[in-house]
Parts: sequence; structure tokens; C-alpha cells
Amino acid sequence: MSFAPSTYLKRRTRLQKSLRSKQLKAILVTHLPNIRYLTGFSGSSAALLVTPTRVLLMSDGRYTTQIRQECSDLDVEIRKTEETLLDLINRLFKTTDLTSLAIESATLTVEYYLSMQEKLTGIELKPSHGVVEELRMIKDADELAEIKDSVYIAERAFAVMRSSLRVGMTELDIRNILEHAMNTFGAEGTSFETIVAIDQQSALPHAKPGKNVLSNNSILLIDYGARLKSGYRCDITRTMVTRPAGSTNIPSKFEKVYNTVLNAEQSAIAALKPDAKAADIDFIARDLIGKAGFGKNFGHGLGHGFGLEVHEALRLSSTSKQELQPGMVVTVEPGIYLEGYGGVRIEDDVLITKTGCEVLTSLPRTLPENTIYL
Repeated sequence: MSFAPSTYLKRRTRLQKSLRSKQLKAILVTHLPNIRYLTGFSGSSAALLVTPTRVLLMSDGRYTTQIRQECSDLDVEIRKTEETLLDLINRLFKTTDLTSLAIESATLTVEYYLSMQEKLTGIELKPSHGVVEELRMIKDADELAEIKDSVYIAERAFAVMRSSLRVGMTELDIRNILEHAMNTFGAEGTSFETIVAIDQQSALPHAKPGKNVLSNNSILLIDYGARLKSGYRCDITRTMVTRPAGSTNIPSKFEKVYNTVLNAEQSAIAALKPDAKAADIDFIARDLIGKAGFGKNFGHGLGHGFGLEVHEALRLSSTSKQELQPGMVVTVEPGIYLEGYGGVRIEDDVLITKTGCEVLTSLPRTLPENTIYL
């Protein structure tokens, strides 16, 4: 799926304005999500040359028809069969008076950079970081609509998975039900490799689902998201506890951990607003978890931006220098992980608005709502 040509034109115009402000003569965009953001092209091989006055998409013959379908308004160069993409770039540069080129140093391999130095003779390569990514931090209306649709699909699928839980299911069983439901409701795939972790495995922030079995006295952590045809996605985590039918007893240790995480998450969300410092938001959650005695058990940042990629430029972390702006979309996901026991993470997706924030996710968050009787 591509948006209207005018959407991509506005994004490229913003990039060209940024190039002028940064005094860059040209930039070669090679990171595929950035190319998709600027053009709508969803193929796997391309480069985009952008100057303050020109935009040129370069690819190969496999994508000729796809380019016409996804971005027919662009100037396009298709490399010859005997050429590499770098050969094409070099050939085109010889027809211009450009002598310097910004490159996306954060995503280029060393090998490719050395090949560029060898091929693009007479051109000064200027390693640059975040030129396109800083534009992507502020979501436009089209992006927000897609993200909200991905949340809707993911949450419908979660309800199906939750109602299907039975004693004896493995993590893989649960993952398969969840992913099948997302695809049934319209997802093209998952936002990332789905995390389903039972009991002690839930203490691993990036646990891989396996054959651990659900009982009626389990911790169940699920971190997942739906990816749409447009490439946009969401990122949600819920932690549940299972109990025997008729039981009203929740272990006090788990209750303390769960409510500490929930309090940290909700307190951080309440502080999200324009001009707030990302590091300050992280501190709010980290301080509450620390005062509860679990500071050493929260070892990752509080959240991150997302959109075409599950991890994008904005970071809610103690080392971040960024300030929040309207249009940013971030996760808020504090966690406590106790080795040999289990973990709790609660994650919601939040839009920064002009006056504060809007929580895009709506799955139940309280412990009673996330207690499942089997």
C-alpha cells in the first residue's frame, strides 16, 4: 500500500529543506525504510539521491513495474544488467557538478562504505546520521491512521488468543493462535518476532517462545504487534497471571511486582506532553521502580518511537537528549525481571498531542483484569 503522491512529495520537500539548513549538497538514502517513507517504494533494492532541487530513485529491472505502481511521479533510473547500483550512482554523478555526498552512516556496512570510496572517485563522502529519521519522528495524518489500524487489529487478535487459553498450551501454541488471528483480521505480518513467555521465561525481556507449558498457576507475558501492508505497525505488551477456577488468591510477590510496574507506566504516561524531556519521563518510571526495591531489575530504556520500524529514532531513556513534540508516537514499557521467578512488562503506544498525549492502546491493564481463570 502506498499513500497519495502528495504525501510523499511533502516528505521529500521537508527533507530538501533540511538539506539546505544543514548545508548538505546531496544525500544518498540507502536505508530501505527511509526510501519507503520518502517514495512509497517497498522493494528490497534501491537508492534515492536527493539534492535541494532534485530527487532520483535508482533500482534494477526487477522493480520496473512495481516502481510504476508505487511511485509513478518520481524520476527513475534502472541500472543496466551489467552494472551494480554503485556503478549506476557513479555514472549519474559524472553528469552533475556535485562534489560531496551525505551518506547514511548508521545503516551502511563498512564493506559498502569502502566500496563507495573506491567507486565514487572525486566525491567527498560525508557520514551523516538521522537526517531522514529526524523527519520520521513526527508522524503525519496518514501514518497515524495506519498505526491506529494496526493497534485495532492487534487488540482484536489478542482477545481471540486470550479466550483460547487452556492449561497445557505451549508458548508456541499461544503465539500461533495470536499471529493467525492478526493475519485473519488484516495484518500482513508481525511487527517483530512475537514474544510469548511463561513463568521463569518471562524474566527474559526478549524471550523466544518454546515448549514451556501453561498451567493454572502461571505468569504469561506477551509482547507483540501487527504489521500492515503499508509497513506501519504497533508494539504492545501485557502480562497475565493464571489461577484455578474459583480461586481469588494472587501471590503477594507477584501482586507487588505487577502493581509497581503498572504504577510506573501510568505515572510516566501522565507526564507525556510537548517539550517534556525524554530522560525525565524515563526517570519517573525508573525512580518509582527503584523506590519499590526493584531498581536493578529494570535494565532497559522506558520506550522508543515506532512506525515503519519497530524501533525508531526517539528514545525514552536516561541518556536521551531529546524533547517530545506533537506527532511523536512512543511506547511506554517499564518492566521488572526476576531471574528464576518471572517478569512483568506492561507496554502501551502513546501519541504526543499539542496539549498532552493520547493513549492509542486500550487492552486492560490492571491485575484483576489480567487474571485468567483456567
